[in-house]
Amino acid sequence: MSLSHVSVDILIGRLQQLGWTVSQHSDSGKNIVKFQKNNFVWETPRTIVHYPCIEDHFRSMVADKLRCQKIAHEIGMTVPETTVFDARVYDKKVLQRLIDTYKVVVVKPDNSRGSAGLTIGPQNPQSLFTAIDAALQIKNCRMALVQKFYTGSEYRFTILNGKVVSVIERQKPNVIGDGVSRIVELIATENKQRHAINKFSLLIYPDITDKDAKDEQRIPKRGEKVQLGDSTMVRRGASLYEVIDNVHTSYCTLAESLAQKIPLYFLTVDMLIEDIFQPARSDNYCFLEANSAPSLAMYDSTRNNQNMDVIARLVQKIDKFSDT
Repeated sequence: MSLSHVSVDILIGRLQQLGWTVSQHSDSGKNIVKFQKNNFVWETPRTIVHYPCIEDHFRSMVADKLRCQKIAHEIGMTVPETTVFDARVYDKKVLQRLIDTYKVVVVKPDNSRGSAGLTIGPQNPQSLFTAIDAALQIKNCRMALVQKFYTGSEYRFTILNGKVVSVIERQKPNVIGDGVSRIVELIATENKQRHAINKFSLLIYPDITDKDAKDEQRIPKRGEKVQLGDSTMVRRGASLYEVIDNVHTSYCTLAESLAQKIPLYFLTVDMLIEDIFQPARSDNYCFLEANSAPSLAMYDSTRNNQNMDVIARLVQKIDKFSDT
């Protein structure tokens, strides 16, 4: 089941408890969910939630990655260097120049959800061309964005009614050395912890493995972080942590400033940040994208079990529409 469907199922369960009726029907091949309470009716596709508190104009604005990036740049946020391709044209010199300039390249569609059409690290003109072609084939994609890769950890800032209420770190799969255990033993302990987490988490944390099997007998030093993958997706081994109490306020200010330009009740802003304890500078973070319909499951799936009541507050906002 996709994360979009999980979000709809969460809303169905919560709203039914508040007296909403729910039905489903098909419209032009799309699965539509209909919510109703009193005289208020709200319909949304199952594939992506269209919240009643979000206007279509702003929903389209957020879905356009390049447009959001321009808005972020206008308010002073650091944005990735970007080259746009709107056609499949193989020019070896141009592609090689991008690789030489950006060093590490990221390719993604201008209008997509999740990791669809995303490629990180093509190393030659042919593989870069293939990545551009893959991005352009994603549904609703108009342009492929070729960007410079920035280092740092990925953080999702959730904004409700203009204020940051949650900051979730997407931590790449790793284990921390204790100076005694081998990597294979640290991984086994980590996977036991994941099994325990899955008893309450809405997202399933899969077992992780050592990407370099020949290294699994090594004993890392105490405190040494051993990275086991590059993904920031839970289904590929990443972990979620609520860190709003630790992040420097300057990043929250940036996210809220962007929300003033995209005035939605519910908005997420993703950033790459080198060190959340240090104030934002032009060279230590980068804006990634915004989202008006993120997965709700992540809010009840953080490993430090901190729930910032994002879902409850969003449901409360939706429920107020039935009073009008």
